[in-house]
Amino acid sequence: MEVARLVFFALVASASAVDLTIENDTAITQDTTWSGIVHLNAQVFVKSGATLTIEAGADIVAYYTPGDEIVGNAHVPSAPNEAHAATATHAAVLVIERGAKIMAQGTKSSPITFHSQEVDSTDPADWQAGTWGGIIVMGNAPVNGCDSDTVDGDGVSHIEGIDNPLGDNSYGGTDDNDNSGVMTYVRVWFGGAQLSTDNEINGITLAGVGKGTTISHIEVAYNLDDGLELFGGTVDITYVSLLYNRDDQLDIDCGYQGNIQYLFVAEAKDLGDHAYEIDGHNDCTKDACTVTPRTKPTVSQATVLGPSSQQGACQYKDDKLIKLSDGAGGIFVNHILTFSPSAGILNDNDLTATEGDVSGAGDLHFHYYYYHLGNADLPGGTEIEKWDDHCMPEPCTDATDLTHSATKFNPGLKALGDLTHQTVSGLEDAKYPGAFAPGSSTWLSGWSLLSTYQKLEEISKCEAPALQAEINNSPKAGFAFVFMALMLSSML
Repeated sequence: MEVARLVFFALVASASAVDLTIENDTAITQDTTWSGIVHLNAQVFVKSGATLTIEAGADIVAYYTPGDEIVGNAHVPSAPNEAHAATATHAAVLVIERGAKIMAQGTKSSPITFHSQEVDSTDPADWQAGTWGGIIVMGNAPVNGCDSDTVDGDGVSHIEGIDNPLGDNSYGGTDDNDNSGVMTYVRVWFGGAQLSTDNEINGITLAGVGKGTTISHIEVAYNLDDGLELFGGTVDITYVSLLYNRDDQLDIDCGYQGNIQYLFVAEAKDLGDHAYEIDGHNDCTKDACTVTPRTKPTVSQATVLGPSSQQGACQYKDDKLIKLSDGAGGIFVNHILTFSPSAGILNDNDLTATEGDVSGAGDLHFHYYYYHLGNADLPGGTEIEKWDDHCMPEPCTDATDLTHSATKFNPGLKALGDLTHQTVSGLEDAKYPGAFAPGSSTWLSGWSLLSTYQKLEEISKCEAPALQAEINNSPKAGFAFVFMALMLSSML
């Protein structure tokens, strides 16, 4: 062990001439660029007026930062330490404060990766959740305050968990079009450690982030807390991959009213909570909600691979894919939901959900197809009766456990068949339900952790899913009906 530790430090030392090592908690007050390999062994706060540029292909290797010593306002670790299970009281994190910007423009061939020193990102058997912190971006777009515990006496909202004198944890404002920068092809893996006692961090937190911000092709995988959480704001997000995070995959709160289009969620069979948890405000009840802005996201073109259709067999915390509470609304259309005992639940909600064509949608609306759901208990669902298991394998068996086996799959479709889509004003008119365009490789190909783990079949082999009506009207079904009719007539 001592030899391995010496080798590790030698490697860090030998790389120091070309790599960037951040050992002390840091407030960035002027424009700064990260490129190549960045050893992030501290908490970094980008202050108002400053821009952090992260070049394409940058590799941010994060560490635990134990509370060895505090000098002035800064945490000073004795040396880069190995990451372990989530027990630290101080973990590496990147925070973009209100008025600051992040310019992280990766590409498909050169994504920007935040990951842990502890984990081999090429080995599916070596995953660990909670081995560093995560990314927090805070802006000046509207929020509704969530609850009194996170709002100060001046009505300003604060993100929990940032317990560092260098940081400002306030977020929200009045600017719908606030611009916090750009994040494209950014991968955040194995995070979620504690920033302070009992406060884990989400993989990516967007708090009061506005529509002037560009976020596209982001992935959060194996995070100990939620994958992606939005506290209010108006930012639009496209091409989101949320994989095997240990709490909710997507968590929306505090009056978020942006658009999310092209979303893929895969839940682990053994750990995790909801695919979506969406909350309004603690003051909202089943009878009324007067808080503004009301939480009302629009989520379209989404594919959700749940943990299992078997009740209790592979459910860690809950058996519902979608949970909406405290007056939350939203438009949830062009969805494909799979493998769960339940589609979802509405709690303490004064809204009556609508279904059918989105042109007649109220503040809460659903349109989805479902496969292997025990109960389609949200309105607007149509059952897929038959589908190629090679496309959507049951996750709760040893043979097809996508998190722990060599099973490969492709969540796209070879052909659309008779599945239909709905056109949503303000979004791209993708003419299909689900996250992926039929007949082409998925947008996960080449940059997702699924590709890195070699679990993703690049070309879909899946036939078009069949609805119940299609099965009943198929030539084989028709032949069987005629054959049975002839047999019955011959017996009379």
